[in-house]
Amino acid sequence: MTFFSILCALLIEQLKPLRADNQIYAEIKRLAMRIEAWFNAGQVSHGRLGWFIMMGSLMLPTALIYGVLLHYVWVFAAFAVLYGFCETMNGNWSQLDMTSELHASATQASFALTAFWGMVTVGRVLFAMIARWFPPQRTYHVLPFLLAIMFVVIAVLPTGAQAVGILAFALAGFGCSALLPLTISFGEEQLLSMGASVAGAVIAFYQMGYGIAAFGTGPLVDAGVSLRTLFVAGAVVAVVMGGLSFALARRSPAEVMVRASTS
Repeated sequence: MTFFSILCALLIEQLKPLRADNQIYAEIKRLAMRIEAWFNAGQVSHGRLGWFIMMGSLMLPTALIYGVLLHYVWVFAAFAVLYGFCETMNGNWSQLDMTSELHASATQASFALTAFWGMVTVGRVLFAMIARWFPPQRTYHVLPFLLAIMFVVIAVLPTGAQAVGILAFALAGFGCSALLPLTISFGEEQLLSMGASVAGAVIAFYQMGYGIAAFGTGPLVDAGVSLRTLFVAGAVVAVVMGGLSFALARRSPAEVMVRASTS
């Protein structure tokens, strides 16, 4: 695709070349003439040096801008991985936590899992409905910290507190609810150069976080690490997500949450 992009740009330049009075073209031409005056001493090596300096002076700003944008993409990627980890810790391991740590029955453990996924859906619909009164930007900042609190609550629940455990997993689902759709929406708003590929990239990194929690937790538990310790780790991850949210949701377009609800 890069080759065809360059080819199309060159063809367009042949069909519709820049006007001689174009301001950007004039400044670049002036810079080239100045570099020629500085380095043209009649030697071929001087010409090569001038060419490298000219190309570098034009390419360096482009490279810097590209680096900043690429770094920004990785912030979205990091958020998606961390979110995938947090969601999967609740979605895949809630039943085991309920039965092993809270001594819940299989039915109660199933209720906890149902409550989690049910509140994920309820939260997404609710935040889409109240987007006019509760901005998506604020939602994006608040939910990770709610999720962190629920991780801590789940980690410290005493044995026998099955009802509170079900409620805690329900609120954890509410904390997860709008984060993934909003990540996609803010990414599409701010990473315009990536276009429609933003959603696919976010989902891909989310799947990485899912894999870490789904396939990494079991071996840790088998090695003697308690689920409560891992839920505390999940709280730390959620707090990091909260910090990243302030870098990603710096502006809050009114239509973001409406589009997020359809993602």
